[in-house]
Amino acid sequence: MPKKLILFDIDGTLLYHGPQGSYVPQDTLLALERLRAAGHEVCIASGRARVLSQRLMNELGINNAVLHNGAMLVHEGQVVYANPIAPDICDRVLTYLQRMPQQTVAYNEQGVYAHQASSGFMQFIRAQTDGKLEVQPLDKREHAMLSICTDHLDVADTPLLADCAVVNWSGSMLDINAQGTNKGAALQRFAHLLGYAIHDTIAVGDAANDIQMLRAAGLGIAMGNAAPTVKAAADMVTDAVHQGGIYNAFERLALLHTP
Repeated sequence: MPKKLILFDIDGTLLYHGPQGSYVPQDTLLALERLRAAGHEVCIASGRARVLSQRLMNELGINNAVLHNGAMLVHEGQVVYANPIAPDICDRVLTYLQRMPQQTVAYNEQGVYAHQASSGFMQFIRAQTDGKLEVQPLDKREHAMLSICTDHLDVADTPLLADCAVVNWSGSMLDINAQGTNKGAALQRFAHLLGYAIHDTIAVGDAANDIQMLRAAGLGIAMGNAAPTVKAAADMVTDAVHQGGIYNAFERLALLHTP
């Protein structure tokens, strides 16, 4: 059987967020171990910035990743592709959002910049970076931004974002990237970079920002905890993240065992 390039979303796919906290289930860890032992390429594909993904990547021993919804590709720990939002568009969007009372966070390779950051977000940042990252005020931003996340859902369909890629992935949260950026395009780019045919790619996700990736992959797998629209975009639906979803999917595909 040909080796597969497998892209996993983080939140709600690899990582379970439950009443007792967030963790990667043991059966998911076992599935990742067995997939790699069988020779498959295991990658992250997340809307998260690198600074918010690196700790988990280190814990899982994963060096390849699609980040910022596809605005950044990391291969063997090195950035091999970055597509920031054009500076004039970024400044226009952030200047507007800074006037709003809702939380807005912008990310680049250097750091995190926030406006009206909630205590929950700050706690999340500290947990993901072991307290080593200092969040800067949004008006102190420097360099090009790879992604913007805002709680201002009403701006989604306005002319302000006409030149951006926009996805509402949870509640009122919007991710904003450079036009044309999405996980599906990133999967195709990554497959080409690593020498995989598209029919040998597998994508696993649970949220709206995973839909294009699920459609672009040779096989798209939606988690059991995914929204109906995400499940409709997938070729296969597995169990929920905390109910053996990852392990059960790849056991069903007979990919967990060394030939």
